[in-house]
This record gives sequence, C-alpha cells and structure tokens, in this order.
Amino acid sequence: MNGSKTIIRISVQNLIDFSPQSGDLGTGFLSVSRAVEGTKGHQTVRKAVISALSEDTSYSSEVPITFVKEGRHTILEVSGRIDGVIEGSSHTTIHEIKTTQMDPDFIEKDHNPHHWSQAKCYAYMYSFRYKLNRIGIRLTYYCLENRMEKSFIEEFDSINLEEFFLALAESFLDWQDALYEWQDLRNSSILDLPFPYPFYRKEQGKFMNGVSNCIKTASVLFAQAPTGTGKTIAALFPAVKALGEGLVSRIFYLTAKTTTRAIAEKALEDMRHKGLLLKSVEITAKEKICMNGSFNCDPALCKYAVNYYGKVKNAVRDAFRYDSLSRDLIENIAARHDVCPFELSLDLSLWCDVIICDYNYLFDPRVYLRRFFANQKGAYCFLVDEAHNLVDRSREMYSAELGKRTILELKRAAKAELPDLYFYIDEIYKHILSISKEFDTGNDKTVSPLIHVRKEPPMELGKLAARLAEYAESLLSKGLSVSFQEEFLDFYFN
Repeated sequence: MNGSKTIIRISVQNLIDFSPQSGDLGTGFLSVSRAVEGTKGHQTVRKAVISALSEDTSYSSEVPITFVKEGRHTILEVSGRIDGVIEGSSHTTIHEIKTTQMDPDFIEKDHNPHHWSQAKCYAYMYSFRYKLNRIGIRLTYYCLENRMEKSFIEEFDSINLEEFFLALAESFLDWQDALYEWQDLRNSSILDLPFPYPFYRKEQGKFMNGVSNCIKTASVLFAQAPTGTGKTIAALFPAVKALGEGLVSRIFYLTAKTTTRAIAEKALEDMRHKGLLLKSVEITAKEKICMNGSFNCDPALCKYAVNYYGKVKNAVRDAFRYDSLSRDLIENIAARHDVCPFELSLDLSLWCDVIICDYNYLFDPRVYLRRFFANQKGAYCFLVDEAHNLVDRSREMYSAELGKRTILELKRAAKAELPDLYFYIDEIYKHILSISKEFDTGNDKTVSPLIHVRKEPPMELGKLAARLAEYAESLLSKGLSVSFQEEFLDFYFN
C-alpha cells in the first residue's frame, strides 16, 4: 500500500448504520411503487410547509451537503441530501421527511431514534458549513394511507451536535484505520503463503484453478467431488489468495452443519501455521449460543442486553486480539463483558476477513446480515458447502403461514396489554375472515375445502401486514415486554 491516504466516501445513512446504537431493524426491500409514493409524499409535505411560510422565510429542497474528516490512514467524506432547509431572518431549520404506512396518531417523538440521528447529522453538517450557533430540526411523518402528517420540532446547540456527529465520524475512522493497518499485515502474509500441505490430492489443483478463475471473472462455479478430495481447502486457499490480491474484500463460508464448520476452521488454522494472518468468526444461531436461560432479549429480563452498546466496544477491543473467533471464544468474551454473544458475533463480523455461518445469514429474508447486504454490495466471495441443500432450505426461508386461530389468540392477548397493537391485528383478522369465505364450497362435494387457488396475490393483506410490521418495529425498538412476547415475535417475523 502506498503512503497516500485512502478516501472513503459514505452517505449519512451509512455513517449512522455503522453505529451500533442505530440498531439493525431492517424493513426489507423497497418496491418501486412504494418509492414513487414516498417521493409524492415528500412533495406533498413540502408544498404544505411552503404555503404556510411567512414572506421573510424561504424553503430549499433536496439540499446537498458534505463533510470531510481526516484519520491516520484514511479520509472520510460524508455526504447526503437534506430533504429541506427552512431559512428565516434569524433562524434555520433542517426538515427531515419520513413516509410511513402507520397512522400518525400512533407515532411518538421517539418512534425511531435512527430518524433523529440522521437529522442531527444533517443539522451539524449544515451548521458547520454556515457557522451557525443554533439550528432547529423539524421531523415530519407522512402517512401514505390516510395522507395525514405529524411533525416534531426541536432546537439544538451546534456544540452538542458537533459532539454527536464527531463521535460517529471518529468511531468510523478508528475502525477504518485499524482495518487498514490489519489489512496491510494480512496481505503481506498472504503474498508469501504456501499451500499448507506437502502435496495436492488428485484433482485438487484443477478444483483450485476453477475457484481462482471463478473469482477473477466474478462468475459462479458448481463443483462436485467425492469425500476425501479436500474440497474445503481447495475452495478456501484460492479465495484467501484473492483476498490478498484485493479481488475480494471478504469471504463467506456458508454451511448447514457444525462438522463442516469445524473442517473450514481447521483449514484456516493450517494456513495460519504456515504464516497466514487472517481473522475469522463463527456465527452461531441465537437460540444455540444464548446465555440467558429464558431466551428473552428484553433488557429487563436479560443482563446481557442491558446497556449492550455501552459495553460492546470494550468486548470488540478484547476480541480483536484473537484471529480465530470460535463459538467458545465468543461465549467467553461475551461472559467477561456481560454482553449478548450472538450480537457480539455479528458486530465482530464487521472486522473479520472470513465469516463462517449458516445459509440463513445470506439467503433468509428474516435473518440475513443486513450490515453487509441491505444497503450496499461488496466484493464478497461466497463458498457454499453442499449447495444442493439450498433447494429445501430456500423453500423454508421464503415460505410463511398465517393461521386464523393463531391471529385470534394473539388478538385476544393484545387487547388487554396493547390496545393499539390489537387494532392492527384485528384489521388482519377481519380481512382473513373475508378471504376465508372464498373457501366456502357450499354443497359442492367435488371441491376440496382445504384448497383455494387465486391468480393474484392478496394485495390488501400485504398492506395491512406492512402497517402492522412497521408498528411492531417501533414497539420492538423500545424494548417491548409483554406476556405473549414469543408468540408475537413469531407472528411478526412470519
């Protein structure tokens, strides 16, 4: 690597996403129609604000903003586009607009801290550029369903905004600088890394050439070989070489079996014995690695969830001393720092070169690693062990059942504890009742009452489910604790 500093350009959104405090609650993919509706919603809100402004006040839409900060080895350039800037004779306000499917009556000021974080970043960047001592933020939620809106307004001192923003920026720079230094050592070790065994097994060289060519051409390789051929090292060794050459930025080794995970880790360890410096992490399912007997992530019931983001930085520093982060080691580190081992393994994955995990973390829409795959695509290498298993697994991942009885029981449970949640569940229940009437075959005995075929998807049910999901996320982000917690979470994920 040369002596010049690397420029890293990221959005405000990505800067906030890097911060653990932003959480990892994704809302899935945004459809084209929803994006168009969102744009129209923004325009509607802006028109209403502009029409209410006094003569000495102006409104600017889609204002670009950039901020640059230098680290030891990297230069961070943060950019974004502010929804609106309201300029008065003596005061400036940043306008952040969020479209939603939730009724604004159910939205509170702290509905989503992530939204405030984004607005505060914009407010600091703007106040820094124009040397403002104070600046306001107007956060507006606009409901696409009923076209109602709700705004929250708050005033901020530029010094407090600076502390907030620089904490994010410096944390990101520290991470990038440490990663830069580590990659320099790692790449040097890979450059001279020999094949870890005395000789190639039969056809092993052909296998490795196939993997190497596949990576160079960004294509897909399907390989079938008998047990004992040495498939694991034949896949990992050229992938590691490609990592050192800068062809890939991270390697994912995906497998459904504990035994094959161990084989992959042994292959990496054998390369380490030959001088390889490389960090790997094993991600274990939450239910298997949980140290809380009740398997409840509510901070009131799990000490490992209490102040997690306040404790995890020290846990990460502790873990970074090791190269092979196995399940046992992660559990030990998590226990030392009183943090959740599953969440710790996810945070550690950001620092690691090889991630060993189940298929779910790439393919499952519920638990895939959003920090890698949701917002941006990286130069990733995916080594999928026993890929033929994906056919059955994908059917499970992309299928869900919503039973009328389950919804009824959940509705009854919510009525006493969470009336607002009851309202959303009741909407779905009533709609499913209307759908179930289509299953009524009357006196026609030739038609099975268990099967009903529709040519079009139930679009209205999808809208109701999206509204419930958005409201549920706002509850979960605040640490929901109810007697029907487990049942509600299963229903939410389905």
